[in-house]
Amino acid sequence: YMGTTKFWLGFAVVDLGYIKAAFAYIVDKHDRSHERFEFESRSPFPSLMGFEVAVAASSTRGCSHWPGLRACAWDGGYRLHVDVVVTGQYGADRGLVADLVVTRQESLVLSFPLANDTGRPAYVHKGAAWPVKGSVRFGEQREEVADGFAGIDFTRALALRRTVWNWASTGFVSDVRTSSGVTRSRVGINLSARVYDIEGESMENAVWLDGIVHVVGGVEFVVPANPRNDTWLVRSRQKNDLGHREIDLVFEPHGTREDHTWLGVVAMEFVHFPGRSVSGGRTGRPWCLSTTPTAVSRITIAAGEAC
Repeated sequence: YMGTTKFWLGFAVVDLGYIKAAFAYIVDKHDRSHERFEFESRSPFPSLMGFEVAVAASSTRGCSHWPGLRACAWDGGYRLHVDVVVTGQYGADRGLVADLVVTRQESLVLSFPLANDTGRPAYVHKGAAWPVKGSVRFGEQREEVADGFAGIDFTRALALRRTVWNWASTGFVSDVRTSSGVTRSRVGINLSARVYDIEGESMENAVWLDGIVHVVGGVEFVVPANPRNDTWLVRSRQKNDLGHREIDLVFEPHGTREDHTWLGVVAMEFVHFPGRSVSGGRTGRPWCLSTTPTAVSRITIAAGEAC
């Protein structure tokens, strides 16, 4: 996914073994309706249909591509190309062309035995709030991206037959209060639950502060009865020694990107919510991020008074 001054943009190429799929979507952040425009395609045998499809064998080398979509790793990061027609929720078609370069910073890399079974390994490579530059053309709109944000998610796994998880990832610039005062910083967040867990705590939870990754503890996702419109809570399962939660976020959804696939004995329910998050349910206040010099830095994100 990427965030620019004008747009939210995301795309993926996915190989689930029994089916291959790809999607791209864009949302105009300044359109009050938050209408999502989307391209999606799937096929159990794309090569037989003349599609050139591949998923890179490595998160740091090679290319993943689908007709109109390409993501290639290089030593400094990733080069992304999109050239597809996207369809709005109300039926309108627009061209989407994007050429973007993502600069790699510190990563969270995880090798994990699913269900504590070494015969079911998972490899995860995540990044958040990485710098991105380039251009986006959406219909008649064009943006030259000089200082955007990108999050990357490369996962290879022998997945469990039934896999269910929650995931949140974001990047932004915000005032950050630390022991040395308030500074303007780039903040990235990657949080999950229910898939890479040990005793209920996900091993892929992290916060990036100006490109430096900090591991955080387990979180719970409090999903509202109407998740497409109402606010979510994402917060730490435990409180720290000061009685505060490491993570205390409120998420406001702005539309969804959904995939409901039923193939008899196989089903996939995937719902992606673009939106915005605020710290401790408050807007217009600095984020409080405090670290302690332990072997693994700990970071706290909470309401201002938690400082």
